[in-house]
Amino acid sequence: LRYAGGESVGECLAVARTIQAAGHAVTLDYMGESTRERADAVAAAAEFVRIAGALPGGGSRASISLGATTRAH
Repeated sequence: LRYAGGESVGECLAVARTIQAAGHAVTLDYMGESTRERADAVAAAAEFVRIAGALPGGGSRASISLGATTRAH
């Protein structure tokens, strides 16, 4: 089963914190399939790092994945 934590990063992090507080692990997926330019990929990677740093407990009992795709022109 897949669960969506919300429409924004803040909403997803709030849900993740609630789940972790109940003693469960969480996985967050940050999707960036629409990245076509290098700058977009760099911005997606920076957001990934920000999200990872915002996870409770420094990311213990949590994992995060980045799904960004770039294509050369």
